[in-house]
Amino acid sequence: MTFKHTRIVSALMTAGFVVALGYTGPNRTPKADADAPMTTAEMRSLFEEKCSACHDAPDPDAQGFTRAQWQSTVNRMLNQHGANTSISGPQAAEIVDYLAKFPPALNGAGSSNEIGVWEQDPALSVDYPFTYGPTLQNFDAYGGTWKIIGTPDVVSGYLKNISSSSSPSILLENKHEITGGLDLEVQFRINQSNTSSSVGVVFGAADAKNYLSLTFAPSTSTLSLSKVTDGQAVVLQQSVLDSSQVAQTDWHSLRVKVTEGGTGLAAIFDYQQQIKTAYPQWRGGEFGLTSTGPLVAGFRQMTADEYLSNVPSPAGDVLIR
Repeated sequence: MTFKHTRIVSALMTAGFVVALGYTGPNRTPKADADAPMTTAEMRSLFEEKCSACHDAPDPDAQGFTRAQWQSTVNRMLNQHGANTSISGPQAAEIVDYLAKFPPALNGAGSSNEIGVWEQDPALSVDYPFTYGPTLQNFDAYGGTWKIIGTPDVVSGYLKNISSSSSPSILLENKHEITGGLDLEVQFRINQSNTSSSVGVVFGAADAKNYLSLTFAPSTSTLSLSKVTDGQAVVLQQSVLDSSQVAQTDWHSLRVKVTEGGTGLAAIFDYQQQIKTAYPQWRGGEFGLTSTGPLVAGFRQMTADEYLSNVPSPAGDVLIR
């Protein structure tokens, strides 16, 4: 699957999803495109309409992001997830202006210590929406059952995973290997689980028994960064999330960012950074998905980007394309 093909498919599906919702916003001229400035109420309305088309809109007051972090998040939605088909540049600027009204956290997960965006475009960018069968031709499965669940409107399809074993079931991408910096993101939803289950992403993998993983355990709302060697896992860091904000039937975003050479590693859950560390042993590797059971889960919109520079860009230097 080539970069060009996957990006076009993702953009078309994103546009189709907006149409399926019956949203008519792109056909009217917002004040973001006119001379009169938008009021805060109008900016909030624009944010809620546009940013809930493909996922639940985040609570900006709870995130504690800086303007640079909001700019990075909006850019990713535009450039990596096809939102530029329904959000214009002026509208995106209004959304960032609205989000920047909320004060950033001075400490903790939402602080300005988050690893920023990269200065250059990715050297490699692949996108797997998991909405049609041929997607799985680029993956090798180790344990569990992995199946694309299609739907008539296409865009609401997803990858279904059934794992009945406490041993990890893994789906590894077999076409690309990341050797530089990595930005890996996926949306997931847990349909059924018990106290021993978990779901997440695999990265820096040499094979199905040697890799790094970022997993979420629904029973304890715990996010775990682990290193697996010869099948044995060692937890490197953990973060316990607010269980009231993690509904099992909702779609959630899980993202990991590693700079080239492992000088920085960040784990982000629902657009809020939860873990920040360094991993100097980083040498890259394959990426994919993982789960332990008993569990039934869904995955969609997995994106993996490779960067060959660790130089972050300040928000003012990041162009909305």
